[in-house]
Amino acid sequence: KLQLSQATSRLREEEENHDSTKLQLSHEEKWVEDIRNTLTESTQALEMALIQRNETQKRVLQLQSELDATDEQRDVERAQCDEHHREMLKCHESLKGIADKPVEVRLEAQLAQVLEENEELTKNIRIHVEAQAERNAAIEEIGAMAEELMRQRDIWETIAKSMMEKVTHRSRKEVMEQFGPGPHYVRLTLAFPSSPANESILLELAPLNSMPHTIHMVLSLIQEKMYVSGTFILSRDHIIVAGPVDSHNAENNRELEERMVRKGYFPAGVLLFREYTPDYPHVQYTVGFNQSGGPIFYINMKDNTALHGSHSNEEEGQKEGDPCFAKVVEGFDVVQRIAQMQMVNGSLELPVYIKDTQIVTVTSQHVES
Repeated sequence: KLQLSQATSRLREEEENHDSTKLQLSHEEKWVEDIRNTLTESTQALEMALIQRNETQKRVLQLQSELDATDEQRDVERAQCDEHHREMLKCHESLKGIADKPVEVRLEAQLAQVLEENEELTKNIRIHVEAQAERNAAIEEIGAMAEELMRQRDIWETIAKSMMEKVTHRSRKEVMEQFGPGPHYVRLTLAFPSSPANESILLELAPLNSMPHTIHMVLSLIQEKMYVSGTFILSRDHIIVAGPVDSHNAENNRELEERMVRKGYFPAGVLLFREYTPDYPHVQYTVGFNQSGGPIFYINMKDNTALHGSHSNEEEGQKEGDPCFAKVVEGFDVVQRIAQMQMVNGSLELPVYIKDTQIVTVTSQHVES
């Protein structure tokens, strides 16, 4: 029992010690929890402090930049102020020098300056007046020259018109005497290299009164056989071209040219002036002289009135039409045959020679030479 009592007593003491230890441990755990909470709060406070420090540093840098800009502006303003101060001192010294002079001296100086400026102004006005007078004289001289040129132009136009009327009258008279009033017909006899038989094209000339000079020259060229031994030169999509030219035989070409020179038809051309009438336009199968006024001629393969007739534009101004002096009335197949021939180096591959030219009379029954 005594041992049991002692053991019980020791057990009670141990329980009391355990309870005390447990209580102490509980206090220590609470203390650790308090320390942990305090540490967490301290960490958060430290992070806030770091954020505020960074913001404070940024603000300090911004203020420093603004301060530097303010210093630069202040330096500029100070330099400007110094410059203004120096100018003020100069002005002050100048005013002081003027003020020290007597009133009469100052007035004389001002009067001398005004007189000098007035003299300079008078000089400039005189120069301007002289220049204006020279311009007016030049304008008057140019006007007089223009009037004289206009007068001379009118005189020459009158002379040219008179000469054209005389040529027209003489051409009409000679045609009437030699070939009759018309209508006039011309036959071109052609030789193709691939055909043993000759082919021909019959042309009806334009009415005599529409272009007397041109009709006279065409009949003269035909009568004088100026186209004989010539060739059709080239074929394009809108025209075929012929004349006293031979691009395949240099010797024949030289003889043709010499013959044209002897007659005065080359290089100035056959016509003395152009005759074009809208009543005889460049429609398909009509015949016209080239820009130089012959003897080269072309047959229109389509309506070329807009191209070869009279027209005007900004680049060329008023352009007089090419004389359109005849139309094909027979031999359309021959014309088409030439138009379909191949071109080589700018001319027909094979020559088509004009073997003969004739002025013919056409009646309802037959054709007479």
